[in-house]
Amino acid sequence: FVCLRMPQRGGGTEMGRTALTILSLGLLACAVPQLQAQKVLVLLEEMRLRESHSRFFQHLAASRTLDFKLASDPSVALSDFELHLYDALLIFGSGISDFGGEVDVASILEFIDSGHDVMLATDVRATSTLRELATECGVDFDEGESFVTDQSSGKATNTGDESLIAASLNPRQAKMLGVSAKEDMPILFRGLGQVVGAESELAVRFLDAPRSAYSPDSQVEARSDICLVSAVQARNNARA
Repeated sequence: FVCLRMPQRGGGTEMGRTALTILSLGLLACAVPQLQAQKVLVLLEEMRLRESHSRFFQHLAASRTLDFKLASDPSVALSDFELHLYDALLIFGSGISDFGGEVDVASILEFIDSGHDVMLATDVRATSTLRELATECGVDFDEGESFVTDQSSGKATNTGDESLIAASLNPRQAKMLGVSAKEDMPILFRGLGQVVGAESELAVRFLDAPRSAYSPDSQVEARSDICLVSAVQARNNARA
């Protein structure tokens, strides 16, 4: 799961570039190598996200077949009777309160349980539906609509923007992803913090906030416990 800042309705290019930076450096580094699917259903809150994140989708489409649909499309379905129509599901958006067609939180969880992969990308405006999906997989998004903040990152990025987090993979995370951990090449993140429950045996923290970061609406007391990107690998090897 990754929480990031989506371009607002009618927003400019700067916001879109920020989201793209997060996706290209964060998700492409973390999620794409793990995604083994060949046919992928991409559910978008708005079709313009296909353009604002075009480089990410082009990277996926190089080796996979992507089927883009609005999340509210009444024809959306993950399966036809007992036959699953897709190998993986990508959900992009924050204002998705209800899915169209035969898709809901229960059917997505069944999709995961049956051995398929799911990726959710949202931001601080995540609806209760998207939060429920994350919680069912062992990940809790921070309450409210506050960005993770770090005064040190504002200086490190030379932007003065304290909500633009400069985070780095630790050696364990880098090893899991098969990449090198380079502190001088931080991953830029702007978005919602999340908590991976200690009791969750299957959730993995892919990217943590710096120790100097904090979240006004965080459910955790220790700042070092704020997670930015997480993943869940089910016992049947499905990933979310």
